[in-house]
Amino acid sequence: MKLWMNGFVAVVFALGVSAMPARAASVNLISIQTPTQNVACPLTLELDGAISGRPFGPPFQYWFRVKIDDVYRETEKFTLVMPLPGVVLKVKYAVPITTSSDKSKLNYAELVSADFGPSLANQTVSKPVDFSVTCAKPISVAIRNAEITLTTNPHKSAITVAPTPAPLIKTAIGPVPPPNPPTGMAATQDPTVCAQHMGSAAVGNTVCLNLGPSSGTLALVWNGGNCNTCFDGYHLYRVDSGLHDLLPTNPDKSRTGNVIGRQDLFDGRCYAVTAYSARAGESTDSTQACIGSEFIQKTDSFNPTNQRSSFQRNSNGNMQSGSDDLGVGFTDQTSKALTGDSFYNVVYRMGLLFDLSKLSGKTVTKAVLHLHVNNAYTGAAIEFGKFAVDHHTSCATRISAGIDRWWQYGDWIAGSGATTARSTSGPDADIDVTSYVQRWTYGPNFGFVLYGAEENFNAFTEKSCLTLYTSGSSLDVIHN
Repeated sequence: MKLWMNGFVAVVFALGVSAMPARAASVNLISIQTPTQNVACPLTLELDGAISGRPFGPPFQYWFRVKIDDVYRETEKFTLVMPLPGVVLKVKYAVPITTSSDKSKLNYAELVSADFGPSLANQTVSKPVDFSVTCAKPISVAIRNAEITLTTNPHKSAITVAPTPAPLIKTAIGPVPPPNPPTGMAATQDPTVCAQHMGSAAVGNTVCLNLGPSSGTLALVWNGGNCNTCFDGYHLYRVDSGLHDLLPTNPDKSRTGNVIGRQDLFDGRCYAVTAYSARAGESTDSTQACIGSEFIQKTDSFNPTNQRSSFQRNSNGNMQSGSDDLGVGFTDQTSKALTGDSFYNVVYRMGLLFDLSKLSGKTVTKAVLHLHVNNAYTGAAIEFGKFAVDHHTSCATRISAGIDRWWQYGDWIAGSGATTARSTSGPDADIDVTSYVQRWTYGPNFGFVLYGAEENFNAFTEKSCLTLYTSGSSLDVIHN
């Protein structure tokens, strides 16, 4: 349909939609208008459209295409994500007109949508709306207030536009620029920084409190500017390896942070964020935040490079020492006779050394020593040298770091002062040794020394707790 009236281009009403692929959004060019207070050229041709469909789907692009005097002009492409089912988003664009159009040629505009990406797949095009422009003097108020009948199609009924009570004042607007990109994009495992960017999402929530190496999560944070009316929310993209993949979780404009879980936390991955507006499109990408090895948690298992036990024995005041099986603990025995009483006390320590050189400079968040019980001797001696035997009691109740290269010798293993071992019971005993391994990432490592609950060489009593461990001890370390 061509329509011209002394330079007044009137409203052209909604037209239908072409057939669309299953994944495409529905597009409809509702109207074309010019400002009625200024029909003298230059003037602005305003395009109004509507988009619906694909709720919560992947982002797509839309743009307007205009043909004037056999010359095609396309607007820039805008990116959009439909928020909810049943929502219809109104979109518009303003096209400047400087001269009259050729009445002998078909001029029209249409609204186009396509999948996001360089291929612009699954394009959907509205039915075109025809128009024509004649630049002339502004029409009089009398004509503008008159009842005007417009026929959009000779085969359809006429559409009547009611008169307006006064001249319509409408300001021409140009294309709305997209939002500015967010700034300061960074990755952090600091719960305080995370909470500053998560807004209300951090209130009463452990999402930031649990952030850090032990949970294998981090937060992406950025600065969004102070213009909350300029955009509707943010889109997060993975942008390494030539990708530009939208993440499934994208925050609204109330927060400038998002927690990345273990499934997305890998060395070498990079992320960027954009601000988007349903009306004005999407900003360019922010600077990238790339995840380095300092954020990545991994677990390494180590086997001992050296392990042995040593004992000291006090037989009624006669001290002896030597090496023995992998034992930890003590046995206290006595002998009572008319000729005199005597005691026989033996104390065992075990040393374990692990080569941890690969952890130099790393941040260790957890280290656990695993011991496996073979035989355990507990309680009072049944008779001299014989005790109750089980295969689950772990008598290693204290631990310290070594102070010398005990593995090069066969005598008594010295330690730096035993502390209570935070351990589980056997037959498989796990001891938290995080603090020791953390020190060894930057200092000398003389291994672990394991002790029993007592080392009383002069006791005169009947009791024991001695465990012989297997040679399959190991150490698991979680670090970056």
